[in-house]
Amino acid sequence: MPPKSPQQKKAESYKKDRRNTYGENSKSSRKGIAGKKRRHNRAERRLVREALPATSIEPECIEEIEGRLLAKSYDTQFRVELKVPDTPLGEVVVRKMERRACLGMISSEEVAQVANQVRRRTKTKQPCNPVETR
Repeated sequence: MPPKSPQQKKAESYKKDRRNTYGENSKSSRKGIAGKKRRHNRAERRLVREALPATSIEPECIEEIEGRLLAKSYDTQFRVELKVPDTPLGEVVVRKMERRACLGMISSEEVAQVANQVRRRTKTKQPCNPVETR
């Protein structure tokens, strides 16, 4: 594999490098996700402990206990879809430039120039989809 040119490296950096734009520290995001999972598991264990009697369970009571657990189950389930991925570096750079233009620090022409450069570098080639024939 031949060595990459600086232009190729920068294009890959704009596409692949990520920045945390969620508004909090990256470490707090990492710790918060683990904490949510722990809270969910604790709540589930607490529900089971409250529903089960201290003595042995009789076979005919199992369905009743399951029904109580399902009825009492809280919507505390940890959802992976609540996790927000970090933003690609190219988008972060363009957004920063737009903000600077709004504040009057740079001209809008400079923003357009940078945005075009970033988009040109991060453009991915779309695979050809053959037209379906009947």
